[in-house]
Amino acid sequence: MEKSFLSIDLGGTYTKYGLVDQKGNVSKTYKIITPKDLSALLEAARVMVNQNPTIDGIAISAPGAVSHSGVIHGTSAIPYIHGPNIKKLMQQSTDKKVSIENDANCAALAESWKGNAQEVQNAIVIVVGTGIGGAFIHQGVVQQGKHLHAGEFGYMLLKHEGQWHSWSEVAAMSSLRKEVARQKSVPYESIFTGEQIFEMAANGDPECIRAIKQFFYYLAVGIYNIQHMYDPDIILFGGGISARENFITELYREYDALTENMHFETVRPILDTCSFKQHANLVGAVKHFLQSERN
Repeated sequence: MEKSFLSIDLGGTYTKYGLVDQKGNVSKTYKIITPKDLSALLEAARVMVNQNPTIDGIAISAPGAVSHSGVIHGTSAIPYIHGPNIKKLMQQSTDKKVSIENDANCAALAESWKGNAQEVQNAIVIVVGTGIGGAFIHQGVVQQGKHLHAGEFGYMLLKHEGQWHSWSEVAAMSSLRKEVARQKSVPYESIFTGEQIFEMAANGDPECIRAIKQFFYYLAVGIYNIQHMYDPDIILFGGGISARENFITELYREYDALTENMHFETVRPILDTCSFKQHANLVGAVKHFLQSERN
């Protein structure tokens, strides 16, 4: 009998979860607003398990530098997950075996297991959500780095309006929403979702159009730097925005505009979306669970 797992993808704005079997097949996916504190997260997990009592374990994808013990170091858009041993607390709360891995590493595991990185040795995976995460696949293996920060591209520094900012601050979905709020002179908390911003731009909203162009510009700048630092076979994108039909086309358009007048040779990267798109983290979390069972 095939094993089935509850896979949970913790995001800064939304948390996705669903059932994934040992072959990577996804079913019954749901999305909730990310719980506001740790106790609410543990309660949400208990509810998920009660809805699916026959699962063989819980696989979690989370932002931050995830240690083997289950402590998440670093920072993210979910401050309360950093410090406590989330793996241990989740096991105690649900009475299920739990594994936890960095979200971008999960996306990379999914793509090297069943997706668009199966046939390559060296790849980059970039997950664009509330912040930006990423992962290196080198010679077919997802790299952790000495300090568990390999692939944390969101920390990369770029200049915007004369000031240094992290890539996450200028090219993540939260930055897009903040820019629209700034241009419209309204509080960030009241601004629209990313999906609504793209819909409004399609209907001619000038502030949304300008903000989206800036968003893709800074994505392109970061991609340019990453491509020329590592020169991977392919760069794959995950996160909710990767499900947009024209995402790669729009990204190439901005990349080509950025590089067309450069007086030195540049490389045009091979860009694609994760084959599992917004479900890549769910699938990769289960792959990590299966690996941890063998180790």
